[in-house]
Amino acid sequence: VYRNLDQIEEKIDTLILFRKGEVALEILPKLVEKNIKNLWLQLDISNETAKEECKKLDINFIQNRCIMLEYPYFKTKEK
Repeated sequence: VYRNLDQIEEKIDTLILFRKGEVALEILPKLVEKNIKNLWLQLDISNETAKEECKKLDINFIQNRCIMLEYPYFKTKEK
């Protein structure tokens, strides 16, 4: 868990956002800077503008989904 994206020193592939949807748009420059290719907005969090911007930036975007409920599905798809 990080309070600030500047705290991330290692390479990560997915950022899971537990903040208001407006924050998603604000953090996009940092995602590009840190080469984070997946942005996940938790259940009841969404931002359609951020979704469109992510598409332009080639960042995978998921919104309004609980990662704990979805993770088993993605894990089985990897095999």
